[in-house]
Amino acid sequence: MRRLSYGLAMLLLLISCRREDVSWTGQYLELDLSCSEALQTKAGEEEDLIYPQDGVDVRMHENLLTTVDLFFYPDNNTSADAVYHVFQDYGTAGKIRSDILRLPLDSDIINSVIFPSQQNITRCYIFAIVNYKGPERLVAQDANQKDILTGTSLPELMAKTVTTDFITPGGEKPEVESSDNMSHYHPNFMMSGSATMLLRGRNQILAGAASISLERYACKMTVGVKVTQQVVKDNEVWEPMLESMEIYLVDGVKNVTLAGTMPTETPQYISFRNNSMRFTDLSGVPLFEKDGDYLQTFPFYMYPQRWIYGNAESPNKEPYLKLVLPWKRVMGGYTQKQFYYKILIPEDYREENLSRFVRNNWYHLNIDVGILGAETDEAKVCPDVSFYVVDWQDKNVVIKNADIGKARYLSVDKDEYTIYNESQAKLSYVSSHPVQMQNVKVGRIYYGTKTSGNDLGGTIRTASAQDLFPEGTLYVEYSEAQRKNLNGGKDWFEDKESAIVITHTLNNNYEDPFFDYSYYKIQYTLVHMDRPDDAQYHKVQTLIQYPGIFLDRTPNPDTIHDNGNSSTTGHGGYVYINGGQYSQADYDKDGKNTENLWKVVCYNGGGTDMYKISATVLPPDSPFVIGDPRSQEITIPRNDYIEAKYVGGGDAVRSLSYYYPTDETSRTENMIAPSYRISTKLSGTYRSTKISHDGALQRCAAFQESGFPAGRWRLPTKAEISFSAQLSANGVFTTQFSDHYWSSNGVVNVKNGTVEPAPSATEAFVRCVYDSWYWGDDRVLDENGMPSIFIWGDAQR
Repeated sequence: MRRLSYGLAMLLLLISCRREDVSWTGQYLELDLSCSEALQTKAGEEEDLIYPQDGVDVRMHENLLTTVDLFFYPDNNTSADAVYHVFQDYGTAGKIRSDILRLPLDSDIINSVIFPSQQNITRCYIFAIVNYKGPERLVAQDANQKDILTGTSLPELMAKTVTTDFITPGGEKPEVESSDNMSHYHPNFMMSGSATMLLRGRNQILAGAASISLERYACKMTVGVKVTQQVVKDNEVWEPMLESMEIYLVDGVKNVTLAGTMPTETPQYISFRNNSMRFTDLSGVPLFEKDGDYLQTFPFYMYPQRWIYGNAESPNKEPYLKLVLPWKRVMGGYTQKQFYYKILIPEDYREENLSRFVRNNWYHLNIDVGILGAETDEAKVCPDVSFYVVDWQDKNVVIKNADIGKARYLSVDKDEYTIYNESQAKLSYVSSHPVQMQNVKVGRIYYGTKTSGNDLGGTIRTASAQDLFPEGTLYVEYSEAQRKNLNGGKDWFEDKESAIVITHTLNNNYEDPFFDYSYYKIQYTLVHMDRPDDAQYHKVQTLIQYPGIFLDRTPNPDTIHDNGNSSTTGHGGYVYINGGQYSQADYDKDGKNTENLWKVVCYNGGGTDMYKISATVLPPDSPFVIGDPRSQEITIPRNDYIEAKYVGGGDAVRSLSYYYPTDETSRTENMIAPSYRISTKLSGTYRSTKISHDGALQRCAAFQESGFPAGRWRLPTKAEISFSAQLSANGVFTTQFSDHYWSSNGVVNVKNGTVEPAPSATEAFVRCVYDSWYWGDDRVLDENGMPSIFIWGDAQR
């Protein structure tokens, strides 16, 4: 833009003068900026109302003009940068609703900006932004205070995003208005408007005039509440504690583009609990068709938004209100309890405006509370709600007395539920229309070796890409007929209109070939019965049902090593090796750490999967008990363990310091840990080598596999070997024990699932176990997600 000499100076002085105060006698442009007019209320004059209906008074600032940015586009060429920009700052006092701007024009502006030479320009598009809330001014200036208009084309301006924190501190209406408590109110609201100015000619005193009607970017929401005086439930009488009632908005949007739309990729949401509002008692005051004895003290404000009902993911999150109302029980025993109500936003019945908030619209909801709510914030109880929508600009009622019952929505509490050793679960939902279940899938992991068949009451399958489990997983699938056969002829699902109740009795008898040893995954899609193909109202729910005793399987990703035999390979694991007892050459094939006797060992036989057995409950007649088999005392099996890094120690190193081996007394003979892993590959013994008792103790104390650190592994109890052997003998999973093995209670001989003591044996195989119930399932992995180098994981109890 060319420099404007005398005219620019006069412009800064006179731009906001009203017509009767104008001293400028040259040419000018005249713009009439206007916001909304006052509402017509049933209560008479606005100042008589307890609650200001349209925020016209100073307190709400809804119609306050504090700054104005004007952009001029001659010949309506909005795709190019603006040729002229005017900024007006009214100060914090601002203007209410409207102002007439006179823009003085000198010959430089007339000839070079508004009416460029050689062009017959008769119109000029003007875009106004009021109360811009960006971190900086819309238009930067150079060192000479000249506007830099690069990037001010209308599309570029419209793409800018503004964020406003609509949180109202405290939500309380101050008794005395003062500058100290004005923080309870928003200072102003961003608005925009545009007009095409018809230019009268370069020789006219009034070169052009236009009226710009301003619209707020924000939406406004108010809530009226009626509450019944008493609720009787189960012979108990409850009364509401209205003075403590509050409401808050969940997932309203707080950023907007200057085009007046929600940023489709990066919407930001209002923090709900920080925007909680109290209520004002408006009993007996008729207010603009608002119902209810109570009205929230302050309105909610938010920017335009689109959503899908029941969706909890950005950018289609569904907004809603949560009403919090304490009740006191006055009959049936005195108590006070807080109840929650989810207030769904009804659909907007204007064409193409379904399920969205529209800028500059005022939404009012009337809530009729006649029941007790939910006792937790997560649960959903929906009271009767109706609403109407007003165009906040001209106050015309757009939607009147709409009923929430006419809206279409489908919402679920949670997408996924998990239960442990329970036979029933209730998966809640809230729906405007009757629902039905589609795509019902039920299955559980299969750890056996068959790839097909119906031996377990279901059909053994290999999972494809769209199945319940990862592709390639063996699992047992249960059809409807198979489910009923397992459930006494009854299906597992029942629709209770507010929840899908799933009933399935688990088989926890681990001696039964049909024993439930892995979790069930149950999944279905809820749809509206009258519109089953409408994906907008599809909700997938999943139930994970764990039995009393269950297995998990972890593939061992340790590096495969060549044992020197081209026809066989072994699996790697870090372990302490007694070089004096075994052939050193057997353990030096990788050529690493020979001097410290730490080896990545190679061995054959057995499966490469590590199994974890978890037992939350045992049958009453079980010979086993659940407990902690570890010793209470620290015992280090040998004194020459080398130093290495340890978990949580950073770069620090130390030797084994806190090791609690398995208690070897009779206390642990029938004891199994609540959850324990069984090492793979004979715990590092090379080519099926049997070792001494001391060697087994030393090996487990310093054993590490698949990233589960050393210092946490121990000898299994006799019961843990027996329990594992019984499960594998029943075909539940790959055989882990089948010969002479060291237990904490001596050598046992395992054959076909039967475990017998072998007191005369002095050497045996060893499989170490890891206390997952105590240490958890965290592993030490490198940057590539593979098991790290050796590390101590022991810690003081």
